[in-house]
Amino acid sequence: MSFKNPVGIIAANRLPIGKINGFYKKISPETLYQNLIKQQFNKNPLLKKADIDFYFWEM
Repeated sequence: MSFKNPVGIIAANRLPIGKINGFYKKISPETLYQNLIKQQFNKNPLLKKADIDFYFWEM
């Protein structure tokens, strides 16, 4: 993968981990991921949504 613009990692967090049919069984992965992204914007006030043009999520 090549990038035309500089690439940087500003923060790294993990999604919650739980057992199958455990505490998070009624919460979709999308909802968990949305909460994680919101936390990153709250922790990094200089980060603006317009500054992000690509994200990489690997399982």
